[in-house]
Amino acid sequence: MYLKFLLLFMMLLVFPAHLLASPQGDYLQQLSTEANNTGNFNSQAQNQNESVRQRFIALETLLKNQRPAFYKFYTKLSDDKKEKVLEIHNEQQMLSVTSQMIADLYFK
Repeated sequence: MYLKFLLLFMMLLVFPAHLLASPQGDYLQQLSTEANNTGNFNSQAQNQNESVRQRFIALETLLKNQRPAFYKFYTKLSDDKKEKVLEIHNEQQMLSVTSQMIADLYFK
């Protein structure tokens, strides 16, 4: 029992408390910083997903109102093909090109 106290006393003399506490504090600070950065990344990803979702809604609304027959074909496409249609629509910004793409993908 006495040996444990003596050993503890010797450790405190050799390793001052401020040296022991400092790395732990830095480590906790690094963890906190990493957690905050991860939260920012998640919110950026959510914003990006929301933006893509809004573009899908805008395209679907446009098709439904101006080209209902192509909208019907569009709704039957797979999600991958719908993404291709959205990419083409965002690049070309022409409903005729978008409609042609829908027809090509649907009848393949």
